[in-house]
Amino acid sequence: GDRKIRSGFGYILPRRTTVSRTRWYDCCLPLMLELLVRYAPAFGQGLLVTAMLTGIIWSVGVIGGIALGALARRDMLVENALRWASFVVGALPILVILMWLHFPAQSLAGVVVDPFYTTAFALSLVNLLLVGDTVGRTIASLPKEWYLAARTAGLTNGQAFRSITLPLAVRQLVGPITLIQISMLHATLFGSLISVDELFRTVQRINAIEYRPIELYTLLALFFLLICAPLQYAANLANRRFSHDLTLR
Repeated sequence: GDRKIRSGFGYILPRRTTVSRTRWYDCCLPLMLELLVRYAPAFGQGLLVTAMLTGIIWSVGVIGGIALGALARRDMLVENALRWASFVVGALPILVILMWLHFPAQSLAGVVVDPFYTTAFALSLVNLLLVGDTVGRTIASLPKEWYLAARTAGLTNGQAFRSITLPLAVRQLVGPITLIQISMLHATLFGSLISVDELFRTVQRINAIEYRPIELYTLLALFFLLICAPLQYAANLANRRFSHDLTLR
């Protein structure tokens, strides 16, 4: 039979004080759908901000990171600078970097920057350095005999890089870069702490009105699950398929 709901969970069903444990999902799902419909414009706006933020971060990080990593393999100074910068960024929490750029950096510079652009810049910078370092290390780890074989066949340095090194590196990089982008998508939630109206902040505002944390944060979890689970699966599949010994036999 039905049991008394503990006070901490009394908000699950309005106008009722008892609920069967077996019917919890029957209660939660309709409320989730109701909230989704009622606040559709707010969810849509939050989703749009998250999509715009993610698009900027992914574009700058992937395109710029690949170019930076390739350049680092040609210039020792760039390679050393990239390794030190990525080491520092990897040692610092992303939230600390974001907060420092939002408060101390702007105070020292005497400027006020929109939190959206601050978040986009901070996460794009982190993404750029992480991808660049990954690309540089991956290219450096490729067997030298492939490049030497191309040079022996008469290819120039540029032709050997485009025809041999780059295709091999891309196969090795699909998985790691995808995992970095998933982390960057997760990191967009930190924007809510400096008043960026992305999806997480939208959910917080709706929850302040409705006080339905189970339903609202379940919706948020489902959103990230639907986006990130296929990417995670693709990254793991790419790692299993392409991460093998490339040494010439």
